[in-house]
Amino acid sequence: MTDEGAAEAVTLDTSRRYLVPVARLELPGEPDLVHLALYQWLPRAEEWVTGLALCGRSTEQGALPDSTAVTCLRCEAYRPKYQAVLDRAPA
Repeated sequence: MTDEGAAEAVTLDTSRRYLVPVARLELPGEPDLVHLALYQWLPRAEEWVTGLALCGRSTEQGALPDSTAVTCLRCEAYRPKYQAVLDRAPA
């Protein structure tokens, strides 16, 4: 779900948050992993943004395509808990 792809493929609800794959920071020594992060609409900036990875690592800003495989085992371990909370969130 890239910023451009998300808008074209699916109209996202700006009042909700989503889990999306995100890229690692391009820093020396940073493991080459794809992480999961929350994706939410930021009204002040008028754009979709991502936060820290679920595992706590800093990542590049923006979502990767939905088809991107998440390779961080710590993020995957947190996925069920985060997804359950997001599924229960009021629309």
